[in-house]
Amino acid sequence: MPCAHPRRQGALRLEKGEEISSLVLKAKDATDLSAPSARLVTRPLSFKAVGRRLMWRQTQGRAMGKQKAAFHCELCRRTFFSGRGHVYGLKHQETLRNILDNFLEKVRDARKVLKEARVERYDFTEHDQNFWCYCCKTEVKKHVTNGNIAVVYGGFLEHFESSEHKKKTSAFWWENKANIKLKDQFSLSPEDYEKFKAAVTKALESYEEKEDEYIKEGAERIREVEQQRRELVQAALECLFLRRTRTEWITLPVSFR
Repeated sequence: MPCAHPRRQGALRLEKGEEISSLVLKAKDATDLSAPSARLVTRPLSFKAVGRRLMWRQTQGRAMGKQKAAFHCELCRRTFFSGRGHVYGLKHQETLRNILDNFLEKVRDARKVLKEARVERYDFTEHDQNFWCYCCKTEVKKHVTNGNIAVVYGGFLEHFESSEHKKKTSAFWWENKANIKLKDQFSLSPEDYEKFKAAVTKALESYEEKEDEYIKEGAERIREVEQQRRELVQAALECLFLRRTRTEWITLPVSFR
């Protein structure tokens, strides 16, 4: 009885003028288990064949698992197994908007001193504060100080003008799919920073003038206090001398008065 399998019937024979690709297609059709001729000659799979097929499926499953590796979202503080597609979700975008809104309030407060810089006497309770930069994922000094005076928001604006911050801001926007229209508000242009430095120079001069005036006033008050102390001591000595003289006069005999 002739075999019904296509391979035995010359189905894979390469005819004259045919391309090799045609032979490959024939081979695919010949091994297709869904073909009627193939179903006629199929036999039960052996245990080894079943084992090989299971191993192949497990290998394919692991390959698919690698394509969707675990993704930890630092903004949401959770780990997701759906890949980076999480950043397009409503929950992530809502968290991102809340973070940027809060951060933008601090940015606007800092931008208020661009034209009118503030220089104050150093106070560790106020001028040693830090702020968290979400774009750079690090803490940054909010003010610039030398231990005697402090430039308010000087550290904040200096950080926003740095090239490192701008580079990481671009990466943050791309990673989290943030609104591109808001990006420029979270950095400072070199022109604005130069204006701020000029404003700081004027503020320092004004502060030094006020400090000189304050020192003069303090010295004047010290001289006044010293003069009052001297007058008080002189008055006390005169009073003591008069009292002693009067006591001696009273104790003298009448004949010696």
